[in-house]
Parts: sequence; C-alpha cells; structure tokens
Amino acid sequence: MASEYGVFNQGSVVLEYWLGEVTLDEMLQHELIQNQDALIHNQSIVVVDCRDAVFQLTPDCIEQFSQVILNRPRDIFHKVALIIHPDSWELATDYSQRLWQSNKEVMAFHSLDAASVWLDLDSKNLQKRLTSLKATCMASIA
Repeated sequence: MASEYGVFNQGSVVLEYWLGEVTLDEMLQHELIQNQDALIHNQSIVVVDCRDAVFQLTPDCIEQFSQVILNRPRDIFHKVALIIHPDSWELATDYSQRLWQSNKEVMAFHSLDAASVWLDLDSKNLQKRLTSLKATCMASIA
C-alpha cells in the first residue's frame, strides 16, 4: 500500500491518493496522521482518489474504521468524495451509509468530474494536483 495526501486552499481542501492493496491498519495509521495535521481545518472537503487501490476489508473492518472516524477528537471532514474502482462499490457505499447517519456527507463516485460537481470544485485543478500526488506516491514505492 502507498498513499499520499495534500492540503490545499488554506486547509479547507484535502486530496488523497491511494495505490495498491490497502488494509485496515494502513487506513487507521493514515487517519491518525491526518488527525494530527494542523494544516487541515475543521469541516474541510476531502477528495479520496482510490481508483488504483484494492481494499482488503471486511464489513467488520468498515464498521471499525467508521467508528474511528465518528469518534475522532477533531471534526476535520465534512464532505468526502470517494473516487473508486467499480470493484470497491459495495465497501464504499457501506462506509458512506455508516457516516451519513452522523451528518457527515460521504459519497462514492466512479469519476473525478462527477465528484467535482458535487463538491463544487474545478476538476482540471483537482486532476493536476492528484496527478502530482500519484507521482509522489509511485516514486516512494519504486
């Protein structure tokens, strides 16, 4: 697994890129790091590009990760767009449904353009920044 994230627009937008096989432990470690990142403002918008990721998660893992998100000490994320590979649809919708119950908006998309419309962000700018995160991520595993 490899992942990278960047904080943009004075901390109001977070972009993440995920690559390869992803486990619950890796997601929890990533969450811990982001929760401690002072650059990320509360109620930020998040774009998670995981089209190149394969999640090794059971429904119990989704429940555990959802509880971590719901119980985090800071309310750093408000709207989250998950851009997923079609094989991840069931896991993404399960996660989304668990968080919507807490007034956190999490939506799964198959395209960056659709996610950009929902978040009211410029898709070309997002693509450029995600491409940079992807290059950094791939260089770290090379």
